[in-house]
Amino acid sequence: MEGIQTKISEFNLLYESNEIEESFGHELKNIPSVNTMVKLKQAFQTRWRNLLKKSNAKSLRPPNKEELWKKVLKSYASGFKCAYCGRTMRIKDSQSPYFRSFSIDHKLSLDASGDNSIENLEIVCHRCNIVKGTIKATTFASLLTALKNSQRLLDRVFEEIWRGRLANKLGRENREILE
Repeated sequence: MEGIQTKISEFNLLYESNEIEESFGHELKNIPSVNTMVKLKQAFQTRWRNLLKKSNAKSLRPPNKEELWKKVLKSYASGFKCAYCGRTMRIKDSQSPYFRSFSIDHKLSLDASGDNSIENLEIVCHRCNIVKGTIKATTFASLLTALKNSQRLLDRVFEEIWRGRLANKLGRENREILE
């Protein structure tokens, strides 16, 4: 029990809160290393900055940072599974295009009048976030359900959508550079 309390105390000092204990409980095996938590916090900060940029661009109030961090911690504590496809995510994927990295998605996109409420945000893998794009989460879930029985077909559909989205993004960036 002393080792558990020491680890919890380290995290509480590091993050000045009791979020770790709330998210991971009192079992030592559930609590990740301090190094892992630092990496998770750094990755979260990057995603947070991206959310701020999107929010500012749309003149929207950003999500509650503490609540969103707790949502990431709960996802990590419960196995870090993508809310859409169910695959295990990584804090940071080491290989491009970073499919397995975690991402934060708007269930109802900001372009479709969605907001930054915690209820509208999901912790998902980068691949699902990119492929889902601006469609509704329920529509995307239906697509995943339809393709669930064929992993090869699902991977092929994701790959084709990914290529299309990547080509569109590169095209937009090139136009912006030329203008």
